[in-house]
Amino acid sequence: MLTLHQIEAPRTHDLRRLIQLASPFAPELNALCDRADALSLLAVEFRYPDNWRDVSDSEMSKMMALAEDFAAILPPLLNPRE
Repeated sequence: MLTLHQIEAPRTHDLRRLIQLASPFAPELNALCDRADALSLLAVEFRYPDNWRDVSDSEMSKMMALAEDFAAILPPLLNPRE
């Protein structure tokens, strides 16, 4: 999304920050900001063995629902000609 709009994307896993940068072009992403914080944390947390923890089925379901919400919003914005 950022590259499409000639904005240099920072090297980050912070979805809130990426949403903030994309919000002028995709304001509908703002609704996902608060929930995205948890996904940002998980993206980094599980990369290192000393940070490993079990994820509950409920937490995994919430993260999957969030990913599906992103998937519903982003493709039409990334392919505006379709």
